[in-house]
Amino acid sequence: MVFPFSRTNTSASERNPCFSNPCKNSGHCAIRGSDPFCECIPQWTGQFCETPNTTPNSCDTNPCQNEGKCSLTAGGYLCTCPPTHTGNQCQFPVSPPNACSSNPCQNQGACSITTVGYVCTCPPTHTGNQCQNPVTIVSPCVPNRCMNGARCERTGGTTFRCTCTAGWIGQLCDRRNRCFSNPCANGGQCTNTATGFVCACTGQWTGPTCLLASTAVCTADYCMNGGHCNIQSDFTRSCSCITGWTGIRCQTATADNPCINNPCGSGGTCRQESRGFSCTCPIGRTGDRCQCKYTSSSTFSVSANEENIQTDLVVPVLVEELGIDVNVNVATLCNPGPCRNGAECVIFANYELCRCSGDWMGSFCERENPCKDVTCSDGEACNNFNGRAQCTGR
Repeated sequence: MVFPFSRTNTSASERNPCFSNPCKNSGHCAIRGSDPFCECIPQWTGQFCETPNTTPNSCDTNPCQNEGKCSLTAGGYLCTCPPTHTGNQCQFPVSPPNACSSNPCQNQGACSITTVGYVCTCPPTHTGNQCQNPVTIVSPCVPNRCMNGARCERTGGTTFRCTCTAGWIGQLCDRRNRCFSNPCANGGQCTNTATGFVCACTGQWTGPTCLLASTAVCTADYCMNGGHCNIQSDFTRSCSCITGWTGIRCQTATADNPCINNPCGSGGTCRQESRGFSCTCPIGRTGDRCQCKYTSSSTFSVSANEENIQTDLVVPVLVEELGIDVNVNVATLCNPGPCRNGAECVIFANYELCRCSGDWMGSFCERENPCKDVTCSDGEACNNFNGRAQCTGR
């Protein structure tokens, strides 16, 4: 509070009215114009601050909140707020400034606000709290891991790809391309394998490199009458016929062949043997020349063409010279039956048939199968040629 007073001083006071410091109780003497006055502290009043101030102090009620500082003014009080609050009583919190507004993240880093400030998410090329440091990237192509002259190309941070030179394959171009020279002929498709290559041939070609015509493959039924199949140098097949047979497929009997006049009747097939011939009869016929016919009953009739006839049933039948047919009872077929080596005996049209296992063959399963212990390579099958095993293409 300011109180002016009159000058009654000496010449020194004329020069400075406040020279004698007339204000009491920590009052401050000031001059306005040419008149002195006292500025009293809140607890005192009067012209010379000599009277205690009984007016209520506006700061006594602590109007400033949140640790604000209260100061008396001529009109009341003034709150000086901390940085965290504002308002005439420091009642409003100050919103924190946007830490990312100044774009602190460099080199295209992404800024994110956190509870304590901000954080920068840097691109792969930079690092640091503000993405200010370049990242030194070691190239996966240094040194070059691609082999045999291949070109290395980086595909990512630490990944790479090898472009192989001609004749090489693999992730590192470390395997020779066996298909590079196109070894598969006649349109065959070549595929590399762990140990080499394999050819997928078109329909009319076969062989490891598709050089063999399909017609040059020996099959079990190509050479007839015991003939042996051979592959010639020109990739064609031919038959080596046994004695008594001739022709491209050994299909024609020679003049000294006992089968030349087809002694097997009723559609039987003649086969030359070392001591003559044998007949393979169709279903419903039997006998050494297929001269016996089965009837619909459990009997069969025998024509009197020969004096004695041995049937496949191993039942000797005597045919009288008068030509009268003799009926033979076959009620005991397959009981026990003629089949050997554990073969199953079955009856078909009153005829005994032997069903052999894979290790046996022959009419009565009496001969070992030469193929039973033979293992052929892929694409081949074992066939019986005149009692010996031979692997041929399928």
